[in-house]
Parts: sequence; structure tokens; C-alpha cells
Amino acid sequence: DQALANAIFDDIDVNGDGDLTIMEFARWKSKNSKPAKLKKFFKGGNDASTESQKNQKATSPEPDQYAFVDKQAIVYPDLTDPHPLSDEQVLSNVQLLLSAAKKIGVQMQSYDAKDWVDPNTHADMLIELVNGLSDKLLDSRVNL
Repeated sequence: DQALANAIFDDIDVNGDGDLTIMEFARWKSKNSKPAKLKKFFKGGNDASTESQKNQKATSPEPDQYAFVDKQAIVYPDLTDPHPLSDEQVLSNVQLLLSAAKKIGVQMQSYDAKDWVDPNTHADMLIELVNGLSDKLLDSRVNL
């Protein structure tokens, strides 16, 4: 059903850019891991408690608002393997890193994982990321 697919896609795409990131999907998956959480997508599922939850979500921050990376979404290396991560797994972790940076407001020229692994742009992106994270840390520690 197209309407159901659109509703679920829109629920996952929290920043509304029309693209799903690994981080967006991982966060959505962790919040919707039980069948009861998915009732809102089906007819009759928008009961008063679901509406109340939507209103509460709009007015109060969620407990994990500051957890920008779901640890379950990270691909951890197998240190006993001579090739601990595949190229796809590295790109997945890089996309997670860049999505988190974008989410917290780190300004970068690109948030594309392929640009990150490109030798011609990697150093510039790394500098932008470190500078952006440093600015965020200083802003949070120093009130000017």
C-alpha cells in the first residue's frame, strides 16, 4: 500500500530531506521494535494515546535526544580477521559519522561517504569535521 509506505518513510526521514540515512533508520528501528509501536501506521491505530505521544514528542525532548549515534548501528571490526571490515562496512560507518555530524550542525562542504574516502577530498573533510566538532565542544563549554 503506497500510503503506508509513504507514512513509514516520512516517519523514518526525520530531517525531511527525502533521503534515508543509516542513522535515521537505526534510530527509527530502535524506537519501533515492538508491534504496538507500529499500530500508528494502520487504520484505527491513531488512538488518543498515540495522539498524546505525538503532542508530548513535539513539546518535550526525548531521552535520547543527545545520543546522535545508536551503538547498534556501528559496524565493529573483527580484530581476529586480517580484513576486519569490508569496504561497504567502512562506508556504512562513515555515513553514520557524517550523518551525526550533520545532525548536530557541523558545517561541511559534503556529507557524502564517497567524498570522505576520496583521497582528493578526505583531508579537507577531516579538517572541517574536527573544526566543527571543536566549535561545538567550545560552544557547549564556554558561554560567551
